[in-house]
Amino acid sequence: MTTHRSRVWIVVSSTLLLIILISALIAFQLSRYGREYARLTRGTTRVEVLKRFGTPGDVRKCDSRSSSWDGNSVDETSKTCVEEFWYFSKVSLEQWAIGFDKNGRVVSKAYLLSP
Repeated sequence: MTTHRSRVWIVVSSTLLLIILISALIAFQLSRYGREYARLTRGTTRVEVLKRFGTPGDVRKCDSRSSSWDGNSVDETSKTCVEEFWYFSKVSLEQWAIGFDKNGRVVSKAYLLSP
């Protein structure tokens, strides 16, 4: 009888631990890019962006629609954007775009959330 209870306890404990670990992983994924995006400042190097965000999901040429600083209208600095790194959430419809000038410095950033 004790052996059966022990097995049940192990199964229940293991299941709860797995649920907690999966929840923590999802919470981390949901907030990782958002945290780094909030800390991102103009002039940050491409290397630093790669350290903080990881490999981008896509690399694109900049266009006038995305050359802004956090949703604010295009300014002279943002217009110097030549390349963007795009990051996509694995658990939601969020997207982050980070634009670089010809020297590899951040000049624009944008956050998008698809409905």
